[in-house]
Amino acid sequence: MRQFAKDIVDKADVDSGSVRIGALVYSTVVQTQFYLDDYATKDDIKAAIDKFPYIYGSTNTAGALKEMREKLFDQQRGDRRGVDNVAFIVTDGTSNANRRTIPEARKVRAKGIKVYAIGIGLKYTTELEDMAYENKTDYVFPVKTFDELANLTETIFGGDEECDRDFPPVANSGDDVEIMLPIDKVTLNRNKSSDDIQIVAYPWEVVSGDSIQLADEESVTPTAMGLNAGTYTLILTVFDELDQYDEDEVNINKVTDACDDVTIKLPTEEETLDGMLLHINCC
Repeated sequence: MRQFAKDIVDKADVDSGSVRIGALVYSTVVQTQFYLDDYATKDDIKAAIDKFPYIYGSTNTAGALKEMREKLFDQQRGDRRGVDNVAFIVTDGTSNANRRTIPEARKVRAKGIKVYAIGIGLKYTTELEDMAYENKTDYVFPVKTFDELANLTETIFGGDEECDRDFPPVANSGDDVEIMLPIDKVTLNRNKSSDDIQIVAYPWEVVSGDSIQLADEESVTPTAMGLNAGTYTLILTVFDELDQYDEDEVNINKVTDACDDVTIKLPTEEETLDGMLLHINCC
């Protein structure tokens, strides 16, 4: 079972940060071995797996499901918004320490956790099927002996390749902008930002300049309003579903001069400028 767990780690793109792994073991009691944010490399995770204890007792699968749902997949311990949660349950027994296995399995599914149920030497697979995420063909794997776990990772993952890597997004806040009186607002644009899967959040932050208001901040093209004369610097941060992010900076420069200085001489009384009419009254 330890080796099977390490085979799963080898299939996952852990070292890049795309995949995080936590683990628990259970019998009558449930013991969390490590959380999603405890280890960041394959070697560290596999070293921790080698230390898994064997716990004597009954089969408290309901307790394991509850612990997994409430504590392992917890944002305080490394769970990330918008990221698929996947669990492998490996058991060689039918629940006998707690009869709430099926209700707990329903709560796990309701949270969107994709459960692969692996049973070893079980006469009946009904409980495995009730715990699994969807149909038994893709998510239920009964084997006769522990030795058969050695080939199961290829059956589940299909081949020797790692899970595809999810690359960080690329932020693009657009070109710098210059405006003049009487304009006091600018439409920002973040739709040139990109990600290989999906951008899930794109907040703006004003890092220099007077306070301004952002209208329609949640839209792709929010508006910066209430601009006074001066230079404003804003940073766009884009997040993907793994909380990977990138930043880009845009500057807004508001100037008060509408044109170059103009000198006129008497008897000329007026001069037309961009944006105003200068009139001189002289007696």
